[in-house]
Amino acid sequence: MVAGNLFEFAAISAILIALPLATTAVNEICRLPVPNDYIECNAYFPSYRFNASSKQCDRFVYGGCGGNANRFRTKGECERTCAEARRLNSVCPADSTWNAQTESCVCSPELCPKESCAPDENMEVGVEATGWPGDCCARYICRSKSAKKYNPYWKDTVAAILKKSRATRKNQFDVEEAGAHQVDRFLPEICLLPQAPGLCKAAFRRYYFDASSQQCVLFTYGGCMGNGNNFQTKEECEQTCAHNTDSSDESSGEEWYG
Repeated sequence: MVAGNLFEFAAISAILIALPLATTAVNEICRLPVPNDYIECNAYFPSYRFNASSKQCDRFVYGGCGGNANRFRTKGECERTCAEARRLNSVCPADSTWNAQTESCVCSPELCPKESCAPDENMEVGVEATGWPGDCCARYICRSKSAKKYNPYWKDTVAAILKKSRATRKNQFDVEEAGAHQVDRFLPEICLLPQAPGLCKAAFRRYYFDASSQQCVLFTYGGCMGNGNNFQTKEECEQTCAHNTDSSDESSGEEWYG
């Protein structure tokens, strides 16, 4: 009985290897779970299956009948078959891609859906993604253009900046008052975000706006993740952030970011 099952298993494996996987795509094979009926028969065939959750090839014992195509004779065969599926993003979330160097899914902001708001609304960044797993794509808030443009997210950051420059400002403003009535003089929200090199290992020259020094500073970007405070040139950074510091305050004695 065992010999017969062994012959059957070898024949089925040979057919699977020979077929171009036209009927069942590789990425679908690598997603298949190990079924409950793989132990129905009494043979003992050490095998491997691809675990789509851990992105690893796990060992299991095949009983000789039933089962599905997610079954490989060796770990190497499993890894060779499903590595391509991982590179093709078949086992990563929709907003992430497979990184062969780190052998993990990494956030790919370029895959994020394009957000839009109604013509009478302004788009504001809501929650910035901080890593994977988790929110890869930043979430946005649509606000009516006629409503107050105060965003509570700014409160803590603005409070810290005001505290830092308290000794040099002649006129003091309450943080809530500043947030509600002086928001047009604040920097765009992305300019208040911290430097974020990201999780990947590339080395791209980028600039970020340092709200404490009011300067566009060079840093090395890894190529993925990060946040919106990321500019390809110093000029782009300055055009977006530096001109919003309201230089007229220097002459009026109302210095906001000392």
